[in-house]
Amino acid sequence: MTATRRKLREALPDAAERPAMAAAARVLAQANAVELVGTSPRPVVPRELYAEVPLQVQARGDYPGLVGFLYELTRFPQGLGCPGDFLLSAPDGADRLDLAVEYRWYHYAE
Repeated sequence: MTATRRKLREALPDAAERPAMAAAARVLAQANAVELVGTSPRPVVPRELYAEVPLQVQARGDYPGLVGFLYELTRFPQGLGCPGDFLLSAPDGADRLDLAVEYRWYHYAE
């Protein structure tokens, strides 16, 4: 095993941890007083030494709570953060905002 592969193996989780990602999003949402509306796994994107594991996240809350939730997601171990745009909308007459974002985690690929 090369030194690069060894370092990746030590730093990145294995594929079996994918369900833990949605659970972590629930905990982070709750900690920020945000309602986690749903999570939707996306197809894994294989790379040479690792795999990207996208997860679509939908949440609802007030602005400070959603900002805190996004911040905590970017600090999650093995997480890249929000790789692109996110959608923040206010339904008519609602006092809460809806958030949709795709988040990516990584795992080691043999």
